[in-house]
Amino acid sequence: MAEDRLDQIYDMVTNLIRIVGNTNSAVEELRVGQEELRAGQDKLWAGQVDLRAGQDELRAGQDKLLTGQEDLRAGQDELRQGQAELKSDFTRLEQKMDTMIENQASIFEMLGE
Repeated sequence: MAEDRLDQIYDMVTNLIRIVGNTNSAVEELRVGQEELRAGQDKLWAGQVDLRAGQDELRAGQDKLLTGQEDLRAGQDELRQGQAELKSDFTRLEQKMDTMIENQASIFEMLGE
């Protein structure tokens, strides 16, 4: 009877050792998994920083494009104004030429030619 009891205690201790070993193994797997998750989280944070930097670069580029667009519009307005001035100058020149032609015709008439 004492021998049966000793065998039973031996089996229980053996099972406890196996359970502790399995538990330690599971804890180690969890620790490794946690480290992998932390490494992945660090990569995500780094990626987020890179994305924010890229976003800032895009915004700066967008600002430059908007400034360039405003400059182009201002240049376009200047060109239109210059074109209007040239048309006005051309019209005045045509009028002066017409006047000169009329004056020349009058002079020729006066001289009898």
